[in-house]
Parts: sequence; C-alpha cells; structure tokens
Amino acid sequence: MQLAYKPGRKIFHKIDPITKFLWVLMVALWLYGLRQIETVALVCLSLMFISFVGAGLNVMRYIRSTLVLFVGSWFIVLYQGVVRNGPGWNVLGVDFSYDGLMIGLAIALRIFGLIAVGMAYSVTTSPQDLENSLVRIGVPYRISRICYLALRLMPIMQRDAQSIEDVQKLRKVKKGKERIKTTIIALVATELRMVDNIAIALETRGFGLYKTRTELNDVKISRTGLMLLALTLICMWLQHAYL
Repeated sequence: MQLAYKPGRKIFHKIDPITKFLWVLMVALWLYGLRQIETVALVCLSLMFISFVGAGLNVMRYIRSTLVLFVGSWFIVLYQGVVRNGPGWNVLGVDFSYDGLMIGLAIALRIFGLIAVGMAYSVTTSPQDLENSLVRIGVPYRISRICYLALRLMPIMQRDAQSIEDVQKLRKVKKGKERIKTTIIALVATELRMVDNIAIALETRGFGLYKTRTELNDVKISRTGLMLLALTLICMWLQHAYL
C-alpha cells in the first residue's frame, strides 16, 4: 500500500498536518453518519477524486492495494444480507434481504473512501512537519516524536516486508503457513534491530533531557487547509439539507 511520504507541489502538500488531520476526522464522521447507499456512493467517489487529484495518488496502485479488501468486502455485503430481515432474494436456500445488502455495500464503500483519504494524508504529510505541528499545539515533544517515528517506520516496514518476500521467491519457498511464519519472524527480527538502533541514537543525542526543545522549522495553519475545511462543511450541509 502507498504509505510513504513523497515531497511534491500538489494541493494537499500545501496544507499543514493538523488541518489535514481535522479534515480526515471530519470526513470519517461524515461517512459514519451516512445511511443511504446513493449518498454514500456519491460522497465516497467525490472523496476518491479529491484524494487522487489533490494528493497525486496513483489510481492503479490504489486499486492494487485495495484488491484484497475488495474481495473481502463482499463477505461484509453478504453477511449483512443474511443477518438483516426483510424482502429480498433466495439463493440456494439462503435468504438475502435487499436492505441488508445495501447496508453492507454502504459499509464497504465507506472503507474504500477512508482508505483513499488516509493514503492522501500519509503521502503528503511530512513526518517532521507533523511533529512540529503537534509540538506547536501543546503536545509534549516526546509524544510528538512517537508520531514522527510511526510515519517514518511504516514505509520502512513495508519495504522490509517486500524485501523478505522477494528473498522467499528467489529461494522458491512454497506458499503456506511456514512461509508466512518465517516472513513474520524475519520481519519482527529486522524491526527489533532497527528499534534498538533508534533507541541508541536518541540516547546518545540526549533526547528527552529537557522539558522543551527548540524547533528550527515553524509550521503555520494554511489558508488552503481552512478553505478545504470550509468547503467540506458546506458540502455536508448541502447533503443534509437536500439528500
């Protein structure tokens, strides 16, 4: 999945991390409150379009990243169709309600919309800017450093997992439980060594010795981000009033 930060000049790159996070949270709450399948589909497609254009996401890479989830989402749709009562269809002796299928489809669409928004945030948010923004709003810099490391380590873990998978293929290891087991063990061992190196680096630099820390780069609230929040609020009001 496309998670690593990529510098660029897209619209989302110009928005500060905090405003961008508020937008993601607002969108998540908005999607959670939607019930009608037509409205969910319209909002999710709009969010995907905004994420692809505003963050420069690769459409084909997004499709490949969500392919497994696409297959799994059908189980959600079918499960909701079975457990919900109401008129529908009978397939091989199993009753699928129309309302349940629509609810399951709405849940699946919400997930795809949130993934697009989350990927847009991840690839356009500099870990350093996120750390500085959290410090500016009053979060202790030790906790801010954890968020920084999380964003930095996710793509590294993704790369290490791919490297291990490539080695397994070169050695022609058969797919199965043993391959999954050895992959997980190798990945955990690799990341533990990296965590140990990070801990030593922080210790030698005296990280956490003082209560405050001087920041060289100042992150300010962007007008573009405020405009995005305002536009989203207007869309939410229009949807609530007319749809």
